[in-house]
Amino acid sequence: MIDALLEKIAESREIERREYEAWVAEYDSTRASQVVLLNETQAQLFNLENEISALNKRIDNATSERDEQKERSRQKKIEHQGRQKWCDDEAEAYSNRRSDRLDSIKVVSDCVGIIESKIRVLKEFVSQRLG
Repeated sequence: MIDALLEKIAESREIERREYEAWVAEYDSTRASQVVLLNETQAQLFNLENEISALNKRIDNATSERDEQKERSRQKKIEHQGRQKWCDDEAEAYSNRRSDRLDSIKVVSDCVGIIESKIRVLKEFVSQRLG
């Protein structure tokens, strides 16, 4: 009977040892897959951090370029306003010069008309005197 008990204990210990070894094998397998997953996740995280850094640099460059464009646009608007004023002033000056020229042409035309009239009168006078 003791032998039978010892044999049952030995069988029980053998079953327990196999279950423990199976548990250890499952633990090692699970741990190895989790370590691989952790390494992959850390690699992805590293790549994502690099991408975020690159995108932040692009954002900073784009922001800087946008600010430069805004400043350039502001300067161009100021320049446009100055040129618009200059064009308006020049248009007014041209209009004044044209009006003055038209007045001068009218005066000259009137003078030519008076002179032609006087020349006709003179021709008539000369033809009457000679004729």
